[in-house]
Parts: sequence; C-alpha cells; structure tokens
Amino acid sequence: MQNFSRNKALTYIVGSVFLFGSACTTTKQAVELNELCGSVFDKTLVHDYYFVQDGHATDPMAIPSHDNKIVESKIVSSFSHEIAIGTYATPARFETVWKSVDTWGETTPIKVVVTVDGWHAFSFPSDVPTTRKEDHADGFYDVFANGGAGLRGHINPELVSMIYAVKLRASDDTYQRSLSFYGHGGDLILGLYASEGGKPQNADAIAGFNRSWNVIKAMPRSCKE
Repeated sequence: MQNFSRNKALTYIVGSVFLFGSACTTTKQAVELNELCGSVFDKTLVHDYYFVQDGHATDPMAIPSHDNKIVESKIVSSFSHEIAIGTYATPARFETVWKSVDTWGETTPIKVVVTVDGWHAFSFPSDVPTTRKEDHADGFYDVFANGGAGLRGHINPELVSMIYAVKLRASDDTYQRSLSFYGHGGDLILGLYASEGGKPQNADAIAGFNRSWNVIKAMPRSCKE
C-alpha cells in the first residue's frame, strides 16, 4: 500500500467520507518539457476557440483539451503571457507557490477541480486548502481546508511538471482566475479557481491569486516563445 501511494501525484479526501484516487493512475516517465508546450498550431487553435468563436471566453481549459485531444498543458501554454504565466515545477518552486496560496486566507471560498488522468473531473466548492505545516511525510505536501474537516490534499511535488496561473476575461468584464498544477504527461492534477467569469468575485481570493501570479512571474518561465 505504501508503494502504491508513492506513485500518486495527488490523493484527497472531501470531508471525512469520500476517498478518491489521484490525477495519475501510474507514474509516467517524464517527457521532454517542451513537448508539454503548445505548438504554433495549438496557439492558433486556442486563439480561435477563446477569442474568435462566440461563447467560449471563460471555458475551462479542459473543454478545448478534450474536444481537440490535446493535453491541457498545451492549451494553457498557448495563451499570451498577459493571460497566462507559468513555470516548470520543482519541489522547491511548488512549495513556494503553495505558500502563496496560504495567503489567500483559510476561510476564503474558492472552487477546486481535481482530475483523474485529465479526463474524469471532480469540481466542488471549498475553502482554500492551506499548508498543514506539521506533516509533509514521505515526500507528500499536505494541505487541508476547514481545519481538516473539508478537503484534505496529499500532493507529491516530484510528480508536478508545470504550474500555471490564468486569468480569462468574461463579456461582463469579470474574470475567471485559476491556478493549475500539471503532471508529467501534461494533464491537469489540481486547479484552484479564485473566481469564475460572470459570477460574484471574492476580493480576498482575487488579492491572493494576484500574489500567486506575481510569485510565478518571478520564476523562470516555462514554454518560452
């Protein structure tokens, strides 16, 4: 059981009832990082989808990813740097980014998205999952929401390849703001949504997201043009 758990990028518990698997059912050998980046073709596809076609301005990146059978990291890395900022992940960078998430506020409401293999998505409201400082055993980074009564996340930073912050503007000038963590195959592991387009915008979540954006912006940039 211990070896099985070590091969997981993420396991989590919602409340104290449901136990789910991880975003990666097996450990994937890391591919060349530039293979996770959007090509010229991908960038054209993403531009047309979000900025030419009607009704897609704030669609989750999973939708064009699934529709076009392109891993989500290629979608998110195809945005301009005004819309999306990313870095290649290391355990140290992961920890630095999540410490910025801690500043969002442990009672701040957000939306969390977790996927299995990038295809089976679970989306639910949650307070911000913040670092459980006393326990990072066996290489996992532990984050709890609502003092452990809500979401419990156990993330293996070594299996996170890229981290991206994205802000997409809706037609009513609200924004969808997401912070996403991607696995070695380019599939989404975990997404934290500070706000959603066309919905009420929480000032604390937005301020926290902006701090995380600036933290990532100061790191070496992934998928350079």
